[in-house]
Amino acid sequence: MTAFRKSALALVVAAGVCALFVSADKLPANAAIRSAPAPLAAAATSTPATADQQHFTAANLWSSAGPSPEDIRQKNIGDCYFDSTLAAVAFAQPERIVRAISFDPDIDVFTVRLYDYAEGRDYIPGTHGDGNPWPAGTPVTPTTIAVTQHDIQEDIHAAGASSVQTGTPGYIWPAVMEAAYAKLLDGEYARYTDVKKFMNPVELGLKIAEASNEKNPLWAGGDVDQGMASVTGETGSYVPAALSSYDAIASAIAERRPVTMGTRPSTQTFQDRLVFNHQYTVLGIAKNANGEVTLTVRNPWGTNEGVPGVPKPSDASVAVDLRQALADKVIGSFDIGPLPR
Repeated sequence: MTAFRKSALALVVAAGVCALFVSADKLPANAAIRSAPAPLAAAATSTPATADQQHFTAANLWSSAGPSPEDIRQKNIGDCYFDSTLAAVAFAQPERIVRAISFDPDIDVFTVRLYDYAEGRDYIPGTHGDGNPWPAGTPVTPTTIAVTQHDIQEDIHAAGASSVQTGTPGYIWPAVMEAAYAKLLDGEYARYTDVKKFMNPVELGLKIAEASNEKNPLWAGGDVDQGMASVTGETGSYVPAALSSYDAIASAIAERRPVTMGTRPSTQTFQDRLVFNHQYTVLGIAKNANGEVTLTVRNPWGTNEGVPGVPKPSDASVAVDLRQALADKVIGSFDIGPLPR
């Protein structure tokens, strides 16, 4: 689920966006490829967790290489705005995820640092994100959240963001972060049919209305700004869905900023290898000699099974012809997060 930004807003807000980033013509030829992340301290031990595991430790958080977008596989919880942000941060700034989570073996509790964005908590479609900018200067408060063993099991059993819930071994940091986010919003998990069945706006709207209460805040609606602010402490910068945004996106990737892309609501479900009313992580952008721009984006589902036209559906990543996707009005806008810290 995503709340996309209307073109009018995107154009207004993005009018000065390119000035915030280094012009692509001043970057090296491979500017669309992110710089190497800062080295991560190797984990003493690293062990993938299993779905029936009852006790989790720091060894189950991530591989020896650190957090990866591939650890995220969204299923039953319709929070693509949050999962795509997690994947974007893991891709561009994995050290930020490492710093956000700690584990106390004496009490078997994980501690997560998120940011409480008051406007994000009170998100109302049509008020923030859907045609109106987020209020400037709104405080984002660092918050420490305890995540228990039970919290992690609840996320896995609810088929949350971790790949563990698919029945194959995986790492739990997405479940820990998602559980912390749910607790930040003062809710618990509810179980719903696979989110991929609710991409139709009517069905999705009914499902959101049904769950828009304390039972499951992750189904109550959300915008990528909400996810970006909660994970990084800063909202992102809007970039319009336009070929002219190449410089801003290429520069952001080179600068190791997390980048996400939202698709528009539609009566259709799929178009141009993309899912409508969804949020993606941008992994790369490239322009050839003819000026043709190709985006590489990652679906937070962890797969593109069922999406027409995808060459390898088992992969989460897919190459998209930006010009064609723009012509078909599939893409809503891009969101660029903060520099590494």
